[in-house]
Amino acid sequence: MTRCKIAPLLVALILLQLAACAHRSEPRSPVPRTIIESAHPASTLPHAQTLAFHALSLVGTPYRYGGESPQQGFDCSGFMRFIYRDALGKTLPRTAQAQSQSGKPVDLARGMRLGDLVFFAESDAVTHVGLYVGESRFVHAPRTGKAVQLSSLSGYWRHRLVSARRYL
Repeated sequence: MTRCKIAPLLVALILLQLAACAHRSEPRSPVPRTIIESAHPASTLPHAQTLAFHALSLVGTPYRYGGESPQQGFDCSGFMRFIYRDALGKTLPRTAQAQSQSGKPVDLARGMRLGDLVFFAESDAVTHVGLYVGESRFVHAPRTGKAVQLSSLSGYWRHRLVSARRYL
């Protein structure tokens, strides 16, 4: 082949390859772009408020893997178990994964409520849980070296939010 015939073929191949590389599909998000809130029925609002106040009163408690009490410290799922048991006498499953499969699923497009559990994932597995307290915020025990804290459902956490469950 002559140089004149190779050049257009080479250019065409390069353009095809660049076009294939440039095509990026958007990751499918299971949650709406904005956090939506829905109102509580009058019968569950006092319980939700009790949960939120109880969780917020424990802000600053150290993280401890496997911990389920203010004396030991908390991991994320142990924290949820403690506040539900201590505030309402309800028993939740032990792990974040098990908690994400129990309770009632929340349709995030219709809105979360005060007291819902919010779940976060790395890859496809649920790895973290917190308590939704309204205004796009949640209380959780994040990780070793940190303490129970109030965080915003934006940035890092927003991108990892995968579901919510309702236990009230």
